[in-house]
Amino acid sequence: MPELSAYLRECFNLIADWLMETGARGKLHLGPGEMSLSLARKLKARLKLAEELIRRLIWQIGAGLTLAPTRPGGPRSDQDRAPRRRLYSFALLHPANYYARALEMLRERERPAKPNRPEIGPLLARWKTLSAIAKDPMPTARRMARRLARIRAKRQIMPLALPFRGEHRLPTELSLMASFALHDTNDALRLWLNSS
Repeated sequence: MPELSAYLRECFNLIADWLMETGARGKLHLGPGEMSLSLARKLKARLKLAEELIRRLIWQIGAGLTLAPTRPGGPRSDQDRAPRRRLYSFALLHPANYYARALEMLRERERPAKPNRPEIGPLLARWKTLSAIAKDPMPTARRMARRLARIRAKRQIMPLALPFRGEHRLPTELSLMASFALHDTNDALRLWLNSS
């Protein structure tokens, strides 16, 4: 398995440091029982930015990986397929933005009362997942490489990294990395597409 380049390793170190600072700001490392709504919103916004940065770098690494062919799998038993309940799962690609009945469903839904306190469990799970990926991105990059191979096999449209929203909210080093990551990721995906 190829090692990360010094540039990518430094990018992931910057993100990991920023996530640790985010966790310290919200005292997430202590597993708080309560948190104000404004602090939860700020932490969610920072985690969303970190997630987008990690996703771009994972795309870039995944496009450069070549994996050995997988062995053909037989049918699995129902025990193996039992779904695990997770509070947060890192999405390799963005979810589809359009759903035909979305507006009708929103109109039909009752508006819930606003909670006084935010749920900390999903926020804590998201922070832990992103921190783990920033420390060791290769398993997620291999997942992305397999996903890109399936995209190529089905002849689907190649994913594209769009300009980063909220770049002005990042520290200087991360902002610079985000602007470089846009071009590096799209170049890596373009090379991946033209490689076969």
